[in-house]
Formats: sequence, C-alpha cells, structure tokens
Amino acid sequence: MAVLVKSLVALFFFICVVHGGSSICTNEDLKINQVSTGTQVGGKAEYEVSIENTCSCVFVDIILSCDGFQTQEPIDHSILNKDGSDCTINNGNAIAPSSTFKFKYSWDQMYNFSLKNSQIACS
Repeated sequence: MAVLVKSLVALFFFICVVHGGSSICTNEDLKINQVSTGTQVGGKAEYEVSIENTCSCVFVDIILSCDGFQTQEPIDHSILNKDGSDCTINNGNAIAPSSTFKFKYSWDQMYNFSLKNSQIACS
C-alpha cells in the first residue's frame, strides 16, 4: 500500500513539473452560453453568445461548428469568421484565463453553437 501511495505522489509531482504547476485544461473549460437580448434586428430576434475561459491557461485558434448558421445582423470577420461549416472566433487570437469573449447575431431562432477545436497554451 505504501508503494502505491508513493507512486501516486511521484506521478502527481511529475505532472506538475511537466505542466509548470498549472492546471491541466481541456476544451470543456470553454463554456459557450447564449441569451436573448430582447432586441430585434431587421425583424429577427437578437442573441448574445458568450465564450468563457474557465481555465488558468490561454485558449487560441477557437473554432466553433456552425453548419447552417445565419444572421441578419452583420458580424465583423475579426469577431466571427464563417468558412463553410467552421466559425473562427476572435480572429484566432487568445481568450485569456477567466475572461469572456462575446458577440451578437440575429435570426429567427437561437443557433446551437458547439466547440469544434481549440489550442491550449500554458506557460
């Protein structure tokens, strides 16, 4: 039993050294939420999308799956750039730890965005 405990402690310290003592992040640490703003744009309901980084690392190159996404309200391509069924967020730039990136769109109904890919950068 003591050998098992020592092995687990050694593994824990190895993981901390490899990752610089920071927490290990996954794509699940990016939380995507939406709310209706209560505003109409061109006769369509407006929604605000929030992408929150709940990890202590930076996320870059965030791509959402957005096949079929449409908006009445123009969105600056540096904020959300649709390319086929992929939407690049924030021009591929970082979303810092404990921060939230937001954008708005308007359509007949709320679109169900999902995370397709991202890169995690820990120092």
